[in-house]
Amino acid sequence: MGAARRLCVRAVVLGGMISALLSSCLPGCQFPGFHVASGGGSNGGDGGAAIGGMPPTPAGAPNDAGEAGRNLAGVGGEEPGPSVPCEPEACVPRASGGWQGPIAFWEGKGSSVPDAVPSCPPDFPSATDVHRGLNAPASACKCTCAAEGQVCDQGTKLELFTDMGCASPCATTSVHSCDSVSGNCGSQGSLRAAMPVATGGSCQPTVTMPATASWQWDARICESSNARTCDDPAQVCAPPPPAPYVSRLCVFSVILEAQSPPACPADYPAPHEPLYATFSDDRGCSACACSSVSGGTCTGTVTVSDGDNCVGPAEYNFGGGCRPFDLGPGNVRPNSAGAEYSLTPGSCSVASAPHATGNAAPSGNVTVVCCRQ
Repeated sequence: MGAARRLCVRAVVLGGMISALLSSCLPGCQFPGFHVASGGGSNGGDGGAAIGGMPPTPAGAPNDAGEAGRNLAGVGGEEPGPSVPCEPEACVPRASGGWQGPIAFWEGKGSSVPDAVPSCPPDFPSATDVHRGLNAPASACKCTCAAEGQVCDQGTKLELFTDMGCASPCATTSVHSCDSVSGNCGSQGSLRAAMPVATGGSCQPTVTMPATASWQWDARICESSNARTCDDPAQVCAPPPPAPYVSRLCVFSVILEAQSPPACPADYPAPHEPLYATFSDDRGCSACACSSVSGGTCTGTVTVSDGDNCVGPAEYNFGGGCRPFDLGPGNVRPNSAGAEYSLTPGSCSVASAPHATGNAAPSGNVTVVCCRQ
């Protein structure tokens, strides 16, 4: 009970005692009609009377202002917890003016091995791969010419003789893979097979094209996902990344292919060479021409048989001059002759050399990276 209410109750009790005493002692005395405040309201209700201009409090309602304040504060759910602060050494200047970041940055020698590029650090999970230093040397466009389509003339002339000195011919035939022999030859005698010649064919050109272009350097940009805050709103929380990423943080900006790279911001003054995602390569070589085929030789063996399948005991080299043959004893004679040929192609020369065409160059948007000192 408040002090004001206690004073009021005491006044009411004291006033009632005085009124009863005066009534008993002075029944004939008239007093003005004073109204003494009582615990009931002026309308006879059971609510509390107004005090100090405050409205009466309804029956059963709380009368503790602190409790009411607490009930009001609980409306709408719990208040959000405080953001996690950033370590002071991890607070770095915020990127502005079209720059993005800070980022973790890695660069290494170009490689076709995917595992050569390290994964992004935990605080910088979003990766973008870019490159620089296009390796596209000028091509010499080499031309080579080779003979194709040459064959050995399989109509090579084979002469058979009844004597051992190739003086008395008894049969003549053109030797292919297997041909019949007709004539009056015996089981023994001599033969002469001319050297076969290479015929036909042409020189076909082959142009060595330039090697596919490749990047000399691979780079990876890793953007941060750290939500921790810094006391200074001009700073952002970006912990230094672990190796092999550079410990000094960087920012980046992506510009169109034809634009000039912007100057680095003051807080990240160290520029890096421009980086690219793609390149165009239309390098090639013009056609070249070759001379006609020159030369070419054939060698091989000829077989004389007393049967019709060109399988026999007498095998001789082409071009060996006059050679004796012997099919063995008995009444046998040459019935078939066959040959096997081996070709050594002729030579070719370049009549007109090719020349390089096109070029290779980085293409597309340009990524500019600037790092802290």
